[in-house]
Amino acid sequence: EHLIDKQEILYTRVALSDKEDAVEFKEQFRMTAKQMGIPTHMIGPEVFKNAKRSVEMMRQSLDHDPLNKGTDA
Repeated sequence: EHLIDKQEILYTRVALSDKEDAVEFKEQFRMTAKQMGIPTHMIGPEVFKNAKRSVEMMRQSLDHDPLNKGTDA
């Protein structure tokens, strides 16, 4: 979850920049997201919201998993 937060901050900073490196980074991010099957309309800040939701759903699933009780996961 912390990694997602840091990636979101990085993406936001890059998205606000018009420097050549930032433009290249944004394009690479877009291309990678498309290769991963992420719909075009979800590429950008929405990716991080969905990633955080997924982490939370996995966390809740583990909390309710009887096989996971008694472990320090």
